[in-house]
Parts: sequence; C-alpha cells; structure tokens
Amino acid sequence: MLTDLHVLDLPEPEKHNLGIMSVCVCVSVIWANQLTEKIERNLSSIQRKFLLSITGAYHTTSTASLQVISGIPPLYLTALKEAKYFKFTKLQEAIMVSNQQIDPTTCESIIKGHQIHPAEFNIDPQISTKEEQQYPIKNSTFTDGSKPDEGTRSAFCYFDNTASIIKEWRGKLHPDNNVFQAELLAI
Repeated sequence: MLTDLHVLDLPEPEKHNLGIMSVCVCVSVIWANQLTEKIERNLSSIQRKFLLSITGAYHTTSTASLQVISGIPPLYLTALKEAKYFKFTKLQEAIMVSNQQIDPTTCESIIKGHQIHPAEFNIDPQISTKEEQQYPIKNSTFTDGSKPDEGTRSAFCYFDNTASIIKEWRGKLHPDNNVFQAELLAI
C-alpha cells in the first residue's frame, strides 16, 4: 500500500518521479529509441495531468510551462535518457550522444561492492599490538579530529626526511560536524 512506503509524505515532484516516471520509463529501453511524434504527445498528455496537480496551475497553462515551473523534464526525454543509460551500462552497447558515438569499452566501468571477501582479508598483519620505542616520523603525515566543548576541530602535519615539520594546518569546523567528519577533512 502507498502509505506503507510513506509515499504520501513526499513532496509532489518526488511523488511524480516515483509514480508516473517509474511506470512509463521502466521498459523505455524497448521503445524509446524509436520515439514518434505521436508517442511524445501521448507521454506529454499523461504527464500533464500530474504537472497540473503538482503546480496547481490553471488548465490553460501549456505543458512546457508546467514542466519549467515544476522543474520536471519532459517524460519522453527522461525515457530516452534512461534507455540510453541502460543500453550503455547494462547491455554494453554503443550509443549516440550529440552526433558522436560513445563506445562502452572505452569508458571506465563502475566497480560496485567489495573487491575482496571479508573472510579472505587477513587483518592480523595490519594491526600491531606491541609498543614501539620510537615511532618513525620521517615522511609521515599525522591527522587528528576532535570535538571538545568549544566545537569540532581538525588538523594535520607532515614531516620530511629530516623529521622536521614541512606543512601543518588547523581548522575549526561547524559545531554540528562530528569527529568522523573532522578526521576525513584532515585526511
């Protein structure tokens, strides 16, 4: 049911994206490459009803104006974009963009997920439990992030071969930032 997904709590443009866009675009890879003027008009007339509901504009307002006011692109363009994206990424077929053919073999592929299984990752050599007498500081970078009562702070310093500081930086972040964000900034 729609209320289970909290769809009714979403702003109108997001409801549009979840509803009509998902339904019309889901199989667009099949038909979007051969868009006729009639299909474009049909998609615009379907989208128009939703745009009128979203914007609350008069029925005499043009569909193009409704699309601009709501910030939602024409449905046929979205279908065409999704079809090209699917064809390029999933089917690994060449697509035409601005009269240029783009071959998926020439592009870097997106790597998803872990490249190594957690069970195969040996963490024991990565962590040392013995205490070092003298910590090596040559060619080292040290970072720190902290959140005292005054606010969140971040810093780093870099030592060269002679163990002298070459570069250092300190900064104060917004009080809403956490220590993790401060550490990331220092890195």
